[in-house]
Amino acid sequence: MGAFFVYRFQGCILEKLANNYQSVLVADSNEKRRHVLLESLEVSRYRVTSNLFLPEDLFAHVESIKPDIIFIGSDFPDQEVMDFISSVTQHRPCPIVLFAQDDDPRTIQVATQVGVSAYVSGDLSTKNVQTITEAAIARFCQLQNLKSELEKVQTNLSERKVIEQAKGFLINQKGYSEKEAHRALQKIAMNKMRRLAEVARDVVSSYKSKGLKKNNHKIEGLNSGQRIITCI
Repeated sequence: MGAFFVYRFQGCILEKLANNYQSVLVADSNEKRRHVLLESLEVSRYRVTSNLFLPEDLFAHVESIKPDIIFIGSDFPDQEVMDFISSVTQHRPCPIVLFAQDDDPRTIQVATQVGVSAYVSGDLSTKNVQTITEAAIARFCQLQNLKSELEKVQTNLSERKVIEQAKGFLINQKGYSEKEAHRALQKIAMNKMRRLAEVARDVVSSYKSKGLKKNNHKIEGLNSGQRIITCI
């Protein structure tokens, strides 16, 4: 399957840290392309620290090295390559550059879907390696930022929903107005030094638990054949 190389470059991908060297991993089965890539990296800010044969369990090696960027060369990427990229994306996300000869749009689409930051088809020259690398890093950071923003939005929506649920229970059970219910939740949160959403979850869980116990008590007194109607 070719050789396996590890590099280190100065400065973190996401945070520039002075005098801090981060690992870069390269795996390529194409001798000519690998030579071009090595030559380009050696004359740039990258520094070779290890030269290893490609292990059978590539992901285990990634887990050990913890690279900040990965270069993969595969003329015609197969399912094994795609599965590896997918595993890295899920468990240890980082910029991934895939060099190939396959320019089939379907292959490129699958590669980008599993987590490739830059897909490069055709011959590789020493002149564009640096540009490709920087573009892959920029693309990765952009996607990570979008993912982070999406997670924040989803969290906010989830928290709003549970807060509204808690207020609804207080309005129905305590006779509070909406403002009074909200202030009651805020007061509990301040007294317990907890987030409003956490307090709301406790309130919802408490009322749901009480409601379940009440329903179970009623169900025990039913005769066989009677219908059970629950209202939520």
